[in-house]
Amino acid sequence: MSGPETAGQRLRLGVNGEIVQLPSDTYIEAVVARVLCRFDTKCPSPPIYTLVRGDARITFSSVTGEVYAQSGDPHTFEFLNGVLTRGTP
Repeated sequence: MSGPETAGQRLRLGVNGEIVQLPSDTYIEAVVARVLCRFDTKCPSPPIYTLVRGDARITFSSVTGEVYAQSGDPHTFEFLNGVLTRGTP
């Protein structure tokens, strides 16, 4: 499920399966449930979520917590600190 109606929803995220409550102004824009990867490349771990808050977006694996992309104010998604791996957006 995605779209503005997902604002405030609870998600199970990261390797420890922590429950995170989305703020009321944050929603799931997209969910990728399956990926197809070449054998010689690193493959992302689905499900992959893209969250939107104002004009900021973040895309990450809900399983590993790895961040794949982020735009907008870097402080927008601080409520995810400790759950996501912020190596290389």
